[in-house]
Amino acid sequence: MTRGVRAQGLGGRLFEARQAADLTLRALGQMANLGHTTISDIEKGHHIPAADTIEALAQALRVSPCWLVYGIGLKEETA
Repeated sequence: MTRGVRAQGLGGRLFEARQAADLTLRALGQMANLGHTTISDIEKGHHIPAADTIEALAQALRVSPCWLVYGIGLKEETA
């Protein structure tokens, strides 16, 4: 696959949130306890994450899991 190509949907929103948080793949991986290649594969649309992975990513990025998965609701997680 061409370098820099990102999926739409969940992968695109994950990439958007990670960039907005100014995090590298490795930094987000450490925060969410995931491998950086797993996150890259999700962003590219090559991997569909399990619910617990989505929760870990959303929490690390401080975004709503619903927004991350479906693109609906508020992007930022409220306390």
